[in-house]
Amino acid sequence: MSDRIIRAGFTSYAVSPGGVYRFYATVRGAGPGTPVEYWRSLVAAGFGRDVHLWPAGRPADWPVEDVPPLSSDEIVLRGEGTFQGGKLPTAIALPSGGSAVIWNLWNHGEAPRGVGVGQSFASSAGPTLPLGLVMLALLGLAATARKGDRR
Repeated sequence: MSDRIIRAGFTSYAVSPGGVYRFYATVRGAGPGTPVEYWRSLVAAGFGRDVHLWPAGRPADWPVEDVPPLSSDEIVLRGEGTFQGGKLPTAIALPSGGSAVIWNLWNHGEAPRGVGVGQSFASSAGPTLPLGLVMLALLGLAATARKGDRR
């Protein structure tokens, strides 16, 4: 499947409800945040509960990314899921005081038949959300442990 890039407007992306979208975002802010915080913030911004997160790496068929250089206090967040709203903000506020900025957004197609917005489509999209959250949590714990070793 060929992913089609969606260009950002001034403050948001115009997306179709029920479509499957992939995104590349950077997270910056007060503290590293948690995988659950990122997931909840994406759902609050309009993604369905099926949003998958990749804390490291990406699927083999991932599109080419056009991204800015990372600063030392940023992490990369890649994801895929159905979208329920009409506009997706380019910057998503996080409860910890940080923000996630979506730099690239791709239309990955329509949700599989029989799958409503907000339901899992793990059988067609790879690893399920809980595994992605566990991996992101482990990455966060490792980063926190490294910070503690420096003190």
